[in-house]
Amino acid sequence: MNENETSALKLRLGFICILLWWFPFWAFAGQLSSVFGISTAEMTTILVVIQTAIGFIGFLIVGKPVAAIVKKTSFKKAPGIIVHAIIHGKIKEQE
Repeated sequence: MNENETSALKLRLGFICILLWWFPFWAFAGQLSSVFGISTAEMTTILVVIQTAIGFIGFLIVGKPVAAIVKKTSFKKAPGIIVHAIIHGKIKEQE
């Protein structure tokens, strides 16, 4: 695996973690609290803490590859290159 493929994999993994962070799992706290036998407030707290940790890990994973892309290209071209890497799995070279 070369450096570009590793970075694309990190971008995808980090992107998935960030999407999981944005999804409102706390909305299911009422149903989950009855399954686990704890209060809704406790379940909401547990879900929020876990989601925040997942989001933080996602930002840590994505940080270095995105910083490298922004460093190599202009700030305007960076989002397109990042999206291309997430979709196609390869970081396209700068023009």
